[in-house]
Amino acid sequence: MDIQKVLFDEIFEAEGLTKSQATKLRIINGTIQCYIRHGANQTTYQKIAKLSKCSFALTKHYFPDPDELFEMVAKYIRVNFQRVAVEAIRSKHTPTDQLVAYIKSTFDWVDDYRDHGRVWMLFFFNCSIKKGQRATNTDLVNMGHARITALLNLGRSQKLFSFRSAEETARLIQIVISGALVAMLTEDIGQSQKEALLGSVTRHCMSLVT
Repeated sequence: MDIQKVLFDEIFEAEGLTKSQATKLRIINGTIQCYIRHGANQTTYQKIAKLSKCSFALTKHYFPDPDELFEMVAKYIRVNFQRVAVEAIRSKHTPTDQLVAYIKSTFDWVDDYRDHGRVWMLFFFNCSIKKGQRATNTDLVNMGHARITALLNLGRSQKLFSFRSAEETARLIQIVISGALVAMLTEDIGQSQKEALLGSVTRHCMSLVT
């Protein structure tokens, strides 16, 4: 499976990967690397173009608005995050195992896509000061909330889970997982501490549904 193509198709609602679409994808990945290497204040179209192996003119042509480019980067990162979660869920056969896998997928994502996670922290900051990006984040969070809610309802239908409201419980689980994500990306946490945190988060989330 071409993961880059899958992610691009989901974000741009495209079929196939044309030359122009491949260029956009290079620019998105180049922008992620630019933020990591140079920070937000030092990221420029010139540096993005260099890291993307794309001309400055073409970079500006496809993404004339830097806020629009960053928003597309955020969508790309979030879709990849959700892909990791979905693949983790699909590998399990019961709602209980699927929920545990969903929780663990956040920890796996941080390990496998740490640069994405670092840029995601920058997106969090932007959401606190930019209404448009806050709206984008709300939409993306709602996607994850809907997935957890569906999983909880499935577990309840099989008499594996018990709770008052699937929506409220899903939101709590989502908040706990998000808090763990922030901790892993912003604190000095070693492997043993990360494993302990995963165990703690898993136990707490499972206590909300059993």
